[in-house]
Amino acid sequence: MAERFLVVKITEEGMDLRERALEIPQKIGGCISLTQEEALQLYTILRKLLGQFEEE
Repeated sequence: MAERFLVVKITEEGMDLRERALEIPQKIGGCISLTQEEALQLYTILRKLLGQFEEE
């Protein structure tokens, strides 16, 4: 049986989008008045919640 290979290469436009996307967490953080501890608690709760959806 012959194996198939798929080569995926990101375009220049894709790299530009990646760079812009990396800025999103900082921009969101600048709009929300949470302490670092509160943000960590929120992140932990959200990850737990999303994990429950993956199990179903």
